[in-house]
Amino acid sequence: MSKEQNSIPYPEPAERSAEFLRLAVASMAKHPAPWNPITYTVWYQYASGQNDLLKQEIDSTISRQVFLEDTMVRTLYAKYIVDAKEHATSKVSAELGDLLNNVEASAAQTRESVAAVNMRLTERSESISGVDDPQALRAMIADILAGTRDAGKLLAALSSTLHSTTSELEQLRQELQLARGQATVDALTGVANRRGFDEAAAQIMTELDPSAPAPVIAMIDLDHFKALNDSFGHVFGDRVLKAVAQAIVAGVKGRDIVARYGGEEFVVLLVSTPLQGAVTVANQIRETIAGAKIRRGSAGDMVGAVTVSIGLSSYQAGETIEQWIERADAALYRSKAAGRNRVTVAGA
Repeated sequence: MSKEQNSIPYPEPAERSAEFLRLAVASMAKHPAPWNPITYTVWYQYASGQNDLLKQEIDSTISRQVFLEDTMVRTLYAKYIVDAKEHATSKVSAELGDLLNNVEASAAQTRESVAAVNMRLTERSESISGVDDPQALRAMIADILAGTRDAGKLLAALSSTLHSTTSELEQLRQELQLARGQATVDALTGVANRRGFDEAAAQIMTELDPSAPAPVIAMIDLDHFKALNDSFGHVFGDRVLKAVAQAIVAGVKGRDIVARYGGEEFVVLLVSTPLQGAVTVANQIRETIAGAKIRRGSAGDMVGAVTVSIGLSSYQAGETIEQWIERADAALYRSKAAGRNRVTVAGA
C-alpha cells in the first residue's frame, strides 16, 4: 500500500483535461513504469505543459532513448511535484521576510531623518528669542518652516510605503495560504494528504487530555483496487477514490481528521471516540461503501461492489504517531489476510 501523496491542482476545463488525459495515457503506454496515480500525475503534467522543469528533464531523458521506469517516475514526482509545493511555500515566506525587512529599514531611516529635523528645529527655536534683526528672524522662521515641511514629507513617504506594504502583505498572505493549502490537501479527493494529516495529528497530540478516552486511528484500504483500475481504467478508479473519500468524511464528525495517506489508502483520526465507538463508526463506513451502487460510463453499466478493509488502533501513552499508525496498519493487513471487507482492532 503506497504512502505517497498527491496534491496537484488541475484547473483546466473538461475538454482540455480530456485531451491531456489522452496524451498522458499515450505517453504512459510507451514506457515501462506501472500505471498508477503517481505515473499518471507525472505524464499529465508533462502533457499539459504546466511544469516546465519536469518537461525539460523528461524530454532530455527521452532524447537519450531512455525509457522511464517506476523508480525514475517516482524521482521526477518527488523532485518536481511534491518538492515544488514545499518550495512555493518557502518562496512566499522568504518574500514576506524580505518585505518586512524593507519596511523596518524604511521606518528606521525615517525615524533618524525626523529626529535630525526635530533637533534642528529645537536649536532654531531656542535661539530665535535672542534675535533682534527682523531679516535674520525671517530667515530663521523660514528655516523652521522648511524643516517642518521636510519632516512632513518624510512622514508622508513612510505612510505611503506602509500603505503599499499593507497591500503587498495581503497579497503574500493569500499566496502563502494557497501554497500551504495545496501542500496539505489531496487535489483528487479534497481531503487532507499525508503531510496535512501528519501536521494535524501532531497538533492534536499536544492537546491530549489524559482523562479523556484515548483517540483512535483507522487505516482504510480499498480491496482489489489494482484489479478495478485494470478492468475499468484509471479515470473510473479516480471516481471511486473520490466517492470513498466522501463516504469516509460523511461517517465521521467534529475534529476528526480524514486523509488520503497514499494511493488507495486512507487514514482517519477519531479524536474523541472511544475504541468501541470507533469500531461502530468503522463498520458503518465499511457497510456504506460496500452497499453503494457504482456505475461507469454514459451507459450506466453496473460495477461489482467496492469494499474496504480497516485496521484500528487506540492510542497508547508514550508511543509516537508512527508507532500508533504502524499498529493500525498491522491490523489492516490482518483484515486483508482474513478475507477483506472487515474491521480488525490492533491487539484484538
